[in-house]
Amino acid sequence: DPLGRVIETQYGIIDNGVTAIIPISSASGLTLLGADERDALNATTYGTGELIIDAIGRGCRRIVVGLGGSATNDGGAGLLRALGYKFLDAHNIELTNTIELLECVATILPPTNSSVEGVEISVAVDVDNPLCGERGASYIFGGQKGADAATIVRLDNALRHYADVVAEWRGGDLSDNAGMGAAGGAGFAFGAVLGAMPTSGIELI
Repeated sequence: DPLGRVIETQYGIIDNGVTAIIPISSASGLTLLGADERDALNATTYGTGELIIDAIGRGCRRIVVGLGGSATNDGGAGLLRALGYKFLDAHNIELTNTIELLECVATILPPTNSSVEGVEISVAVDVDNPLCGERGASYIFGGQKGADAATIVRLDNALRHYADVVAEWRGGDLSDNAGMGAAGGAGFAFGAVLGAMPTSGIELI
């Protein structure tokens, strides 16, 4: 779940086993937490990455991820970690805690053998917010995930640093693109790192 506890959840498989439909809320959703458990500094999308791995292991070659209702503001770093990406600080120490990762990441290492290689990923969103800034993930959605005013500023600054590191690594900054701020910035991980740009959910359907 968003706080790293083991849970049992579900997602859909259609098209005779070819396509998996995974709502980010299944493992990383706000409804999985009590009102007093909401913790935008530490919540993670790691569980969503685990569901993607599970679907691929069951033979799915297309993954449709619905971004909405997340309890997270981790820029999708958690799900990338589940997929095998490693985030290192300036001393080459691996980072795993959400806010420390976003604030201190200096190097990103992709997985040696990517499990998503050759898998088509589609990302459905219903918002067009960028990752950072006044219309970004933290300022618009952070409050509902338990962040107070000071935490929102900290999260936005952290996401900006994270986006800058990704931009230098990937050779271009996509953080201002529409939908990158969806689900606490999970749209950014899919679009900027995995190459699956967020698209309108209703158009996809």
